[in-house]
Amino acid sequence: MLLDAQDWEAALALIDTHARALIGQGRTQTVETWIQALPESLRMTNPWTSYWLGLCRLVFVPAEARAHFERAFAQFEQQSDATPLYLAWSGIVDSFVIELHDFTPLFVWLDRYRTLAEGRTPPTPEIQAASIFTYVTGLIWGRFDDPDLPAYVERAERLLDAEHDPDRRFLLVVRSLIPYYLWSGDIARFYPLINSIAARAKAPDSRPLMRLSWYAYYAVVVGGEEALSAVNEGLALADSSGVHALDHLLAGFGIWGQLCVGNVSIARALLKRIPIVLNGGHRESHYRQYLSLVYLHEGDTARAVKEGQASVDFARKGIGIISCLIGLAYARACQGETDMALKHIADAHDMAVRARARLFEAFARFAEAYVRHLRGECEQTLSVLREALVQLRHVGAVTAAYCPRPDAAHLYALALEHNIEPDYVRATIAKTNLPPPPGVLPERWPWRVRIVTFGFFAVSMQDVAVSLDEGKQGKPMELLRALIALGGRNVPVQKLAHALWPLKDGDMAIRAVETNLHRLRRIIGEWLVLRHGNHLSLNADYCWIDLWAFERLITEDQLSLPTREQAEHILALYRGPFLGDDIDAPWGLAPRERLRAKFLRVIARLADALEAQNENPCALLERSLEAEPLAEEIYQHLMRYHLRREQPTEALGVYERCRKTLAAVAQTEPSAGTQALHTRIRGSR
Repeated sequence: MLLDAQDWEAALALIDTHARALIGQGRTQTVETWIQALPESLRMTNPWTSYWLGLCRLVFVPAEARAHFERAFAQFEQQSDATPLYLAWSGIVDSFVIELHDFTPLFVWLDRYRTLAEGRTPPTPEIQAASIFTYVTGLIWGRFDDPDLPAYVERAERLLDAEHDPDRRFLLVVRSLIPYYLWSGDIARFYPLINSIAARAKAPDSRPLMRLSWYAYYAVVVGGEEALSAVNEGLALADSSGVHALDHLLAGFGIWGQLCVGNVSIARALLKRIPIVLNGGHRESHYRQYLSLVYLHEGDTARAVKEGQASVDFARKGIGIISCLIGLAYARACQGETDMALKHIADAHDMAVRARARLFEAFARFAEAYVRHLRGECEQTLSVLREALVQLRHVGAVTAAYCPRPDAAHLYALALEHNIEPDYVRATIAKTNLPPPPGVLPERWPWRVRIVTFGFFAVSMQDVAVSLDEGKQGKPMELLRALIALGGRNVPVQKLAHALWPLKDGDMAIRAVETNLHRLRRIIGEWLVLRHGNHLSLNADYCWIDLWAFERLITEDQLSLPTREQAEHILALYRGPFLGDDIDAPWGLAPRERLRAKFLRVIARLADALEAQNENPCALLERSLEAEPLAEEIYQHLMRYHLRREQPTEALGVYERCRKTLAAVAQTEPSAGTQALHTRIRGSR
């Protein structure tokens, strides 16, 4: 009515009275409509109308909002009260942060902060406090290595303790402190802050922007499927509310989290939710970096390098350049450009140190370990990896999305092998659902399932033994034993059916396999046994079997130059006959004899190698007899060794032990070959 009556003074008073509350409720269109109805001459000369227009446009078009704030600032400068000047200044800084384009012009405004109140009435305590949080935010994004930043963060923390309004507290935490502690790697303060604003974010009357902020940072905290759910809920809220200011943050954190756990296709889909702003600024830099990371995980290193370089070029001087450099380093290393990768990493690490960004210090160190490993620099790899893992544990971070998962697995296997931060490494592997390195069976890896087949049969899940009660789980476990005995990979269902139920007709036997496969999966997990058509395989990504480790170790390539360490490893794996002594079915006996023969051959070879190196093989041979006490080949090897050393008494003692063991256990006598060797030894005395 006032506008219709052209009562401009009254209309201005009404706008000034209600604008902040209406904007806070998300009713920016109402305020903007009122202001646009005013005469242009009045709008352009009244600083408050410019300020309110800036607030209305801030989330939607930050560059346009900044023009309104700057006009208001210039007009407020003519006044003696510093309060409105602080408000306009804060709006200008916020516009740079929300726009994420070019922070260079922000530097001038950061420099003006300390002189805003000079010669003026000081701002209200509330406005003064809010400006400190704005200053912290501006420094984080535009001048992250400013030496005054930590001191201002401490001031902001003290002010936060005195802030009791939940909405204002939420805004201050999300805008300033959470980003600071996330980048600085101060997890001890980051997590409590996230939890402190949870209730307000989830309240029915919380504004969309508050909830969206919560979803974004909550996704960082939880990771995995729960993070994806938070991202999806946030993006759905953005669609329903029309507030898309944080789409880049939500989708970006979502992409990062999904790459960390190996969901590359989901990360690729989330790229579509990042608004593509081809303006050469920080928003484009962020998009290019996420695109580069997705390409890297998809194996397209050429495009990963191209987009990674673009992300660095567009990042300019903001804190985002540290992350972009690390990402580009991984891409270049994957393409073989390790010298350039190390240069990027060194630059990123130096920036992170200056900015006190411990999270990125740790990421840079892990990246260096990765490149050193690619270059075959073993000692440097272990040294840098140790430093990186200590830092990552301190900041509470998991594997960064920069690193391709197979390469991360190789580094973690190396860390476990050398006992570097084993608890942290195992926890990270579990959190990120990381499979072991391709083609490798590291025994210290935190396997979901471990299966022992030599000497006895045992199954454990997360180091807890699984009951093998014959009454309840006999047949499912027999199916598991048979699957392992028949190779464990691409075993035809029909072959299993015939092996376990030879007296049943084909269809009934196959149904028995299906029934017991279902029961086995219920006991151990759906993911243990994979099915491809009519073939079954054990999931090598999550299951360690001593048989597989043994067979991998005794291949010709592995034992071209046998060592005592390899001998120890073989003896640790082969603790007795395959599946123990309680399997008499053909499907178990044939692999038992085959594996026994392999074991005896490799032990003989190792013993010969030790003797050739002037080492005594007796301890190796004696330990082998603990696993295979009836193996005459080993007794014969010991007898011949003592004979060559002109130790007939010791050789005859070995024969006597062989004779007694065979008589007691197998009720048989030594073979003709063993007896002939015995006769030869007696004749040498």
